[in-house]
Amino acid sequence: MKFFVRSIFVWVGIVLLGMIPAMAQTSDEALIAFYADIPQSRGVDGAFILGDANTPIKIIEFADFLCPHCQDYHETVVEFIEAFVVTGLAKFEYRFFPIIDQEASPYLAVLNECANEQGKFWATHAVIYELAKNQQLNETLVTTIATRLGMDETQLNVCMSGAGPFQFQTDYAYGQELSINGTPGVRVQVGENSVGVIKLGDLEYARGGVSLDILTEFVNSENPADNVVLVNRVITDSLLIDDSIVIEDENCQLPCWRGIVVGETTLASAQEILGADETVSNVEFQESGTRSGVIFSQAEKDRVCCQLISNGTGNVDYISLQFTATITLGQVITRYGEPAFIEGQLVTRDQAIFTLFYPDVPMIVYAFAGLPRDVLSEDSQIIGMALPATDIMATFITSEGLPVWTGFISYEEALARVEEATETP
Repeated sequence: MKFFVRSIFVWVGIVLLGMIPAMAQTSDEALIAFYADIPQSRGVDGAFILGDANTPIKIIEFADFLCPHCQDYHETVVEFIEAFVVTGLAKFEYRFFPIIDQEASPYLAVLNECANEQGKFWATHAVIYELAKNQQLNETLVTTIATRLGMDETQLNVCMSGAGPFQFQTDYAYGQELSINGTPGVRVQVGENSVGVIKLGDLEYARGGVSLDILTEFVNSENPADNVVLVNRVITDSLLIDDSIVIEDENCQLPCWRGIVVGETTLASAQEILGADETVSNVEFQESGTRSGVIFSQAEKDRVCCQLISNGTGNVDYISLQFTATITLGQVITRYGEPAFIEGQLVTRDQAIFTLFYPDVPMIVYAFAGLPRDVLSEDSQIIGMALPATDIMATFITSEGLPVWTGFISYEEALARVEEATETP
């Protein structure tokens, strides 16, 4: 672990100064046995999972050993494990989210991960939380844990001194994707459905540790999948409501939008047009260097959905709109024909979109594909549109090496085609 090679001695004086030595424990054998009796596995990306792999309900915790709230919440986690994981009603997945200290938090995560080489991940996990909560972390931490849990200390140190990559790096990136911005953070998944947050009634439990009562209600609900909502949701009703992309209007054909013509209408005039439009609100001028723009939202909504950009010309050079999904890809194809180019992107690992390029308009359309394995279709929902000036569109087409449209495909298929093209001499 070369990045963290400064070892515990570097941060012990900063984070843990004055901590008392760890007291002898009498329950370590019982602790080891408790976790050894529960099925253990690792996810596709290496996540540590406790419980029957065939159990559909999964509770995911993102946490930092040095977070006091996580230390307290660990007691709730243990109660959940005893009530639902041991009984096979759910499984539990732990994700490292080291944010408290840039050296100490990753160090503890790597120590925990390296204990897995000796089959002691979960026992080590519990002991680190115990020591942290009791303010008993010190420079003999590795020795203490190795001794208490019967591990080879040399093997632990060798693993911890490796170059990685380590699991905490994967987990941290995944947590950001799932809008984890503090610890503890809880997400859930039911079967192959997307990962999300618990929603019971009108309440979403997206922040902090979720109480055992709420977890119990969720697990015991008639259909838990119905009580999960996505985070970073691509499909939402808080964006612009607009179907002009598929409506014939002799007075304003794309790239004209609501009387604003890309490359012709000045930004000042566009702002006046939007100010008089009762269907939009929060119209605001912004400026950064040579670039200026106007942002706005759907009327009676606070979420910024759209922007007009001027690249120093004084005119509107680019229109970017995010839609509440009201039209489909089939309607777009009926109106404009098939796109010339297509490109797939993952918004989250559970949500894929396609960018469709129409150079002749010029227009860029964003279609929601669903899960990465889902195939784009005429029923795919349109979630956005961009109208670039002709020269900007030409830059996209010539510089990006965009894949040619060949019909409806999934994100996974699109990715495979790009990889094949890259490998071809």
